[in-house]
Amino acid sequence: MKKLLFLLVSAFCSVFSANAALSTTDLANNDYIGTWGRLKLVGNQLSSESGEAIQLKGWSTFSINYDEVKPCLTKAGFTAMKSWGANVVRLAVYPKNSKGDITQSTTYTTTVTNVKQYITWCHDLKMYVLVDWHVLDGDGNSGDPSKYQTQAKQFFTDIASFAKAQGYTNVLYEACNEPSGVTWSAIKTYATTYVLPVINSNDPGAICIVGTPQWDQNVGDAVNSPIAKSSFPNVGIMYAFHFYAATHMYLVGNFSGACSSLPMFVSEWGSSNALGSGSLDLTDSNTFLGYCNKGNNGKQLVSWCYWAWGKKDEASNCLTSCDSYSSSSLSAAGNYIVPVLTGSTSIPTIAQSKAWGGAAQTIPSAILSTSTKYIGVLNVGFFDLGGEGVAYHDANSSKYTDDERTVLNTAGTEYTNCNAGAVYSGNLPDLSKCFRADSECVDVSTSTAGLDGNYSDPGDGYGNSGSDLHNLCMTEGGEWINYTINVTKKGYYSLQVLTTTDTKTSGTISLVKAGANGGNIIRDLTNREDLTARPDFKLQAMAAADCKAKNISGYTGSQDWFCWQWNDVMDPANETTDNVGVVFYDEGEQTITLNIVKNETQTDATPGNFSNILFTFVDANFSKAEIAAHATGVETVAATTPEFAMYPNPSNGSFTIDLGNATDAANVTVMDMTGRVAYTEAFVGKTTINKTFNKGVYVVRVQTAGGVKTQKMNVE
Repeated sequence: MKKLLFLLVSAFCSVFSANAALSTTDLANNDYIGTWGRLKLVGNQLSSESGEAIQLKGWSTFSINYDEVKPCLTKAGFTAMKSWGANVVRLAVYPKNSKGDITQSTTYTTTVTNVKQYITWCHDLKMYVLVDWHVLDGDGNSGDPSKYQTQAKQFFTDIASFAKAQGYTNVLYEACNEPSGVTWSAIKTYATTYVLPVINSNDPGAICIVGTPQWDQNVGDAVNSPIAKSSFPNVGIMYAFHFYAATHMYLVGNFSGACSSLPMFVSEWGSSNALGSGSLDLTDSNTFLGYCNKGNNGKQLVSWCYWAWGKKDEASNCLTSCDSYSSSSLSAAGNYIVPVLTGSTSIPTIAQSKAWGGAAQTIPSAILSTSTKYIGVLNVGFFDLGGEGVAYHDANSSKYTDDERTVLNTAGTEYTNCNAGAVYSGNLPDLSKCFRADSECVDVSTSTAGLDGNYSDPGDGYGNSGSDLHNLCMTEGGEWINYTINVTKKGYYSLQVLTTTDTKTSGTISLVKAGANGGNIIRDLTNREDLTARPDFKLQAMAAADCKAKNISGYTGSQDWFCWQWNDVMDPANETTDNVGVVFYDEGEQTITLNIVKNETQTDATPGNFSNILFTFVDANFSKAEIAAHATGVETVAATTPEFAMYPNPSNGSFTIDLGNATDAANVTVMDMTGRVAYTEAFVGKTTINKTFNKGVYVVRVQTAGGVKTQKMNVE
């Protein structure tokens, strides 16, 4: 399958120029803070104070200490961002790099002063601001956030305290940008020890975004083990994902799955490759934006910040000059993103994939099930309809270009968009015998196991005849495929995969459920838990000796496609074969994504050829409370609704909230009868509020991990 790159920069320039005079004045006058108020999470959705789903869109800066961006960080620069459609600005504060070391007192003081000024400008302009602690491996900076955890705690304390003291409700926080070389467990420890408690206490009600492993790309670990929200009741906890168009299309499947179960925020993305070089890939950029615009199974409108505001020599940088702000000061990337921000450019709608043949594959199958054993087979050839970027992503590297893209008939004419089935089947030039030829091009072939009598396995033994047997071949890390299935019996299932002598253990595969209660479904069946930090599995190859022992006519010992065999899958951490399976918490029709896992250190690692996947029911014993809580997306907390005393009542604006002997963290919110928040504070046990309120009736709301209680108060 060919990936087409359309360089539409000139077209976007025309659109921007034509619409700038009509749109910039209205955008500059928008009062986003007044309209949306203090942002909060409603389920997984970032929402306004009144509960309306909203989408923040804007720019991220380079390091605010970089010479390439400092001249652009003026009041005029922030005003230009807003007039060009931004409702949020991300401020990248690097702990340490060649442009400045804010771990030094002088530089730190200057940096914090500047950040406070930028926050104030954003507040004055009625837009939101995301303060980012920009951990990044390279340029003297470490990708391990714990290297600067003491400085991070002080930084977020200073900024959060400032925001609260000023009454600014437009500030969001990012605990650590692009952590690398560390596990999700280590990131969680850093965030829950050094950042989230600070925000919880100093700026209650704020949103904090937590980075994810491998440069904010491996969101799967966070899906498997999210931070307990009840530990930080005053913080809306979201999770970061980063994307670069010419590099990261393979991540969209995982991103879409994560959006089904976690509140996601794309705090940085760009239209070039991850190194900031090369041409802009606007096709992939628009596809990705479609996923942010509820293209992830319609579950979440995802906010984003584009990289970058400044005049650095990178392809995704948006400015050529900070002397003035007009269409002439925009780079190619700027000319692309401004029409997106202003709404002059329509982002394509990402359709949902649909079951091939109109019917979901049933697991377990009623035909195969007995009173004692329940079995279901996923035919890997029956992947969903929808095409590239919707039903699958097929990475066409140069390694497989000829096989995938150039298929010739006997007359030398090229067949376009024909998959590898044409190559292997021996049926050319009759394309009617090539599975899904000329319609879908992904790494799936009609398996030669069922083509004629010379081969040993005309079917898989579980209801699929040779003519229905297919295999995935020429797989590459980062590819993904959607399958619509109908789960008729929820519970845990063991896994086997039909493999050949050419199947490899160098690559791994994961299975992710999309939609409601989504996330990785691979489990350690022994402990009923996620495989330790590895929600994927390896395949076992069929032994060459086993194939040779079949004495197949015509087999010379080198044709891996002659023999197929069901083999258990393996835990990639210890390569054991008796503990890997999946869990389905819900029955009914659902979509699962099969990911060919991209190993960052072994880019060529691949599982090679494999065919159908066999699910065998084990049991439905959901004995682990934390697993059940993750499946439903609801934390298990004690049903202890907080009882509190409030005195005096009536009051003159000075009154006490008393939780008695309770030691849990609590939050008090005072609202007038229209729902407007007049005061909020985090406290433990007891607090006295002394504030000037207008005369009238107020609602006092106290929230703890156990629940919410309200009382009315009269101010005289």
